[in-house]
Amino acid sequence: MRPPPPEPDSCCGRGCNGCVWEGFYEALHHWRVDSLDLLKA
Repeated sequence: MRPPPPEPDSCCGRGCNGCVWEGFYEALHHWRVDSLDLLKA
């Protein structure tokens, strides 16, 4: 399995639209789906 995506370190904490955390959670979701598929195989 590939390593999970790194947590962002550039968040300003203002809740911006398109926050770096939104991208992180989307990447984490895809990593989780890929990892579960590998474990099932």
